[in-house]
This record gives sequence, C-alpha cells and structure tokens, in this order.
Amino acid sequence: MVQGDGKGYSGPGEEHLERFGKFVADHGHDLRVLEHSLDETASEVWDPHTDVVGINHEPAEQCRIHTLIDTDNKEMTKVIGVFAALSEEFATLVEIGQRDFYGPLACFGERFDDLKMPEGEEMEQVSAALPLFENLSMFASRCHTVIGNALSQLAGLYTAGKGSMY
Repeated sequence: MVQGDGKGYSGPGEEHLERFGKFVADHGHDLRVLEHSLDETASEVWDPHTDVVGINHEPAEQCRIHTLIDTDNKEMTKVIGVFAALSEEFATLVEIGQRDFYGPLACFGERFDDLKMPEGEEMEQVSAALPLFENLSMFASRCHTVIGNALSQLAGLYTAGKGSMY
C-alpha cells in the first residue's frame, strides 16, 4: 500500500520492529560500556605476598549435623550422628595435614645446588625443623586417636554377639 505522499505504509509491526532495533542497539551499547569497565579490573589478581586482605568467596554452610539427621528411629539418629561427626573430623584432619605439613615435609632436606654442605649445616636444618616435627607428632597422635574411635564405632555396629544392634 502506498499513501498519497509516496511513502510506503508503516503498520504496527514495522513500528515495533524499529523500536526493537533501537532497543537492541541501546542495549548493545550498554553492554559494551559495561564490558569496557570490567576489562580494567578483571585482570587484577590477589597477590598474597603484597595484598594485606583477601576475600574468600566460597559459601559457608551454617547448618548443624543434628538438624539434618532427624529420624523416628532414635538409635539410627545417634549412629548417623556419630559417623557424621567422625567424617567432619576426618575432613578437618586432611585439611590441617595439607595446609601445615605437606609443603614443609616435601621440601625438607632438598637442596638447589650440588655443592657440599658446610660443616654443621645439616644439624641446623634439623634443629630448625624440630617444632614442625613436634607438631607433626601431635597431629599423628590425633589421627591415631580418631581412627581408633572410628574403628571402635564400626566394630560396635558389626558384632556377631547377642547384643548386636544391627
């Protein structure tokens, strides 16, 4: 259809198409401005040696085990609670071992050159590591206690005697 002035007919569909095209162009412009502003800060990485404060973005769960374990069978609730607590203790011990002991023990006694060590250097290295070895001894004792507790709990579950719960 052609109107009297020689222009084509502009229906509602074409008007919406023009408005949508303008919206897309404006939105694209806004996205480019946002991308440009983020490009300036996206490359900044936290350096633990020079930055004083860092933020941990991992979510922390604030739910206690006993609120998750709620069954009608009170004995089963107790058993599940004990093993859940032991599992949390195992996870904590693994984290402590990785954080405090793996690195120092992996590097202990390593040298970066093939030169002969001066007299007394080995004794100084061992004496400097004595606090680490003491902490490691206490950590190993704690691990031994927790594993013994877990084994006794498992043995209590699986007894062939008359007083077996399960």
